[in-house]
Order: sequence, then C-alpha cells, then structure tokens
Amino acid sequence: MHSTSTFETPPAEEIGRASGEELARALTALNTHPTVTALLEAVAAPVLILNGQRQIISANREARELVGHVGAGELLGRRPGEALLCAHVVENRADCGTGELCRSCGAARAIRGALATGDRVEREYLLTSWHSGDAEAVEFLARAAPLEVDGQRLVVLTLDDISHEKRRRALEQTFFHDLLNTAGGLRGWTEILQIREGPAADPALVRLGALARRLVDEVQGQRDLVQAESGELEPHRERVTVGELLEELRVLFTEHAVAEERTLELDDAARDTALITNPPLLVRVLTNMVKNAFEAIPPGARVRVWAETAPDTITFRVHNPGAMPRSVQLRVFQRSFTTKERPGRGLGAYGMKLFGERYLGGEVGFTSTAEAGTTFWLCVPRGQSA
Repeated sequence: MHSTSTFETPPAEEIGRASGEELARALTALNTHPTVTALLEAVAAPVLILNGQRQIISANREARELVGHVGAGELLGRRPGEALLCAHVVENRADCGTGELCRSCGAARAIRGALATGDRVEREYLLTSWHSGDAEAVEFLARAAPLEVDGQRLVVLTLDDISHEKRRRALEQTFFHDLLNTAGGLRGWTEILQIREGPAADPALVRLGALARRLVDEVQGQRDLVQAESGELEPHRERVTVGELLEELRVLFTEHAVAEERTLELDDAARDTALITNPPLLVRVLTNMVKNAFEAIPPGARVRVWAETAPDTITFRVHNPGAMPRSVQLRVFQRSFTTKERPGRGLGAYGMKLFGERYLGGEVGFTSTAEAGTTFWLCVPRGQSA
C-alpha cells in the first residue's frame, strides 16, 4: 500500500449529505480547473471525485460506462455503492456507508483513510453488485487520494478491476501445486527404480529420471518467478557448500538437451567453502547462466563454472567463449528481451537479476568481449557460515 499510516475506521453511521446547492458549487469549482478535468479523462480506469460526505461530484467516461453509461449529472450526489448497485445497499434499502457491513468495505475504508491521513490509501474492494440484474461478484483495487480545490476537501477514487488477476493467480497456485505433485511423484518413482537396478539401470530409465528432474526444476522455476514478481516469495536460508551447488548443476545438465555435444566443466577448487543462502534460488540463477552459455556456443565448445571466495562473499562465474553484440549487452537483463525467435522467452537473464539481487542479497553482472568471451557472475554474501 502507498500509505503506511494507521487509522481506525470510523463507525459506519450516517454522516449527512451535501445539499444540492453545495454539490453544484463543488462541481462548478471542479469545472473551473480544466487541468483536473483533463487528467480525469486521461486515466484509463474508472475514476470518481467525491466530496467529504463520500458523494460523487464528477466521474470520467470509464466510470460512467462501469455504472451503465449514465450521464454525469445522474451520478451527482450518489455514493459509490449506490452508483454501483451494491447488493447491501439494494437489498437493505440503506445508504452507502451506513450499515454494519460497510465497516469492512474496502472502498469506504480507502476513502475514510485518505480523508483522515491526507495520503493515498489502497484497499481491496470486494463488491456484490446487482448492476447486471443478477448478483455478480466484482473485485476492485480501490485507490483513494485527497484533493483540495478552492478550499474544498475532495477525494479522487480510482477503481481497478482485479477480478481476472485474482482468478488468474488462484488458478496459477492450483496449477503449480498439482503439477509439482505429479512431477515430483514421477521423479520419486524413477529414482526408486534406478536405485533398485543400480549401476545396471537401463539407459532409458536414466534418461527418464533426468527428464523428470528437469520437469520439476522448470515448474519450480516458473512458480518462483511468478511469486518473486508479486513479492510473495519467501526464501529460507540454510548452510550449503560450493561443492553441493556444483553437483546440483552437474545432475541438472546430465542428459539436458541444451548441453548436447557440448561440455560443462565444473571447477571444484572451492568445493568445501560454505555459505548461508537459499540453495534452490542460487542454483536457479546459476542454471539460467549455464543455459544461456550453452545456447551461445556451437557444438564442441565448453562452458566453465567456478567460484572465487573472499572473507565475506563468494562469486560464482559462468564462462563461454562467445561474445554478445553491444545491442544485446545493453538490454540483456530486461524482462522479455530475447535473441531467440521462439515466443515466451526472455526471462532467463531477467530472472538471474531478480533472484540474485532482490532475494539472495547479491549482485549480478557480466563481461563480454570478442577476445575473452562472455562471463556472467553472481556475487553473494557468505552469511554466518564460518
């Protein structure tokens, strides 16, 4: 939320309404400020301007369309729940903002908060509306910000429809949960079969196990990226050694299609060095670096990975002999930027930066020249591992 101020929601009681003369005076004051009117119409979301009694003074085109293409004059003096035909208002024949349920109404809380704090306040506004003739659940993000015009305290209320976003996120959570359960089960059974057969395991079973591990890794990577971008990712930290991280890379790229006819060289000189970090995220950053390196080199070439230690940090480096054009170097960490022709790419380097810096507390960068090739690096704190 934009506002960090705390406030108590006032009792849901009738606070009175402005007279017709007062509403007309407020509307006239707004109309004499063409900049306010222009900004109102420039916003793509529904916007209402309210007085101190939470009554509508003005509305942009999107807001009028939201409530049924009514004219601006028909909205004058109504409250948001009355304009949107809130089921609580309709069924109880009550004034908007005066019932017990209104104490938890997101729009009412945002408006009151903006008036009380003088700052912008955001709240989820969950509305059951009779606007379509049937009870329909709608979810908005209500943003209320104070506005003063000719000495009058007004509130600008923006309503962003987040119904589709919330449903998408709920479906994503279910999808990732169910898919990971299935993929994890597949990986578990292939590992059991490999253990039973031992060194004589059928090559097809070994290949199946590698694909199962890759599937789990890919799904977890997409889930973590979604959670990281929304700020919902909560990584835990634990002790791990450089050797364990490099071994994870070795396993991940065994039988990996991107490594076909190419060599992965893991320098384990610092294998016993330990750090406190989130191992899955760190491996994910290194995995993206290695993938990018493999994709940048021809068959027969190699990718080298090593770690350099310092008293407080460890720097992982991934090198390939290719060089990136300057135009690519300038945009490599941008979301959705890719040099590949296939759609749905451009998240690998972006994910490196996001995970490595925001969630691992490190720094991600690269060097690339025709003479020395390309080296991506991740420098992370060692934590309290010593």
